[in-house]
Amino acid sequence: MSELKSTTSGMIEFGMVSVPVRFYAAVSEKSVSFKNRHKGCSSPVQAPRYCPDCDTYGIAQDAMEKCFEVSKTLVALSDEELANLPRINSKAITIEGFTGHDETPYVAVEKSYYLGPDDRLDVGHKAFALLRAALRVTGKTAVAKLARSNKEQIATITAVGDVLQIDYLYWSEEMNDHRNVPMPQIEVSDAEVAMAVNLIEAMPDGDEILNERVDGFKAAVVEVVNAKLEGKVLEMPAKPAAPAKTDDLAAMLQASVAALKKEKVA
Repeated sequence: MSELKSTTSGMIEFGMVSVPVRFYAAVSEKSVSFKNRHKGCSSPVQAPRYCPDCDTYGIAQDAMEKCFEVSKTLVALSDEELANLPRINSKAITIEGFTGHDETPYVAVEKSYYLGPDDRLDVGHKAFALLRAALRVTGKTAVAKLARSNKEQIATITAVGDVLQIDYLYWSEEMNDHRNVPMPQIEVSDAEVAMAVNLIEAMPDGDEILNERVDGFKAAVVEVVNAKLEGKVLEMPAKPAAPAKTDDLAAMLQASVAALKKEKVA
């Protein structure tokens, strides 16, 4: 297995405990990519339609052949072969089956959209409502396929309030193997784990944070801008004092729990 390369670094703040981390790509997209080859000499055509072997620019479209690269070898595909490849309807979202909400084996959502009935076609409104109702009653998620560029896209459809939500998913082969993240052997004691669990249980309900509708940074920017437009000067809140640096994880965990309890009393 090939070790994944880190893309950037960051810091997770867990109470007063700082957890330095590195980021690794979870996904490697695998859409089909074709290349052009000069028919006369079988050399790959470079932009702008230049053949390095023939040293020729502006190669005509009919002088090129579409190829798929396999192990650095270009294999030409004829128009007939391309036309006979299995393709799904470019406008259809075809439901292939259903699964439970917690059973979907894909772990990364590429894009999400809400779906509503087409207000130009009254005849389809009842069908939309019927699918929505069936998904609600069964608690199931529809698994669908659709055409997207040179790729067959997998997606899930769920009922969300009065609408449907479609999530474009990465195929399992596009997901990088998490075992390829370099990981040293690290040991923690049962007592340290228990303290970390205490901190988790003392922290606020994450559902409330997930349901927040406003980006705090954006809200702060809007507040400052509006104040400037009105000729006001906002008082900037004092930055909280940084916790004292220490390598004693147990002490930092205990201090974090104590600080949360103090906040709740206040």
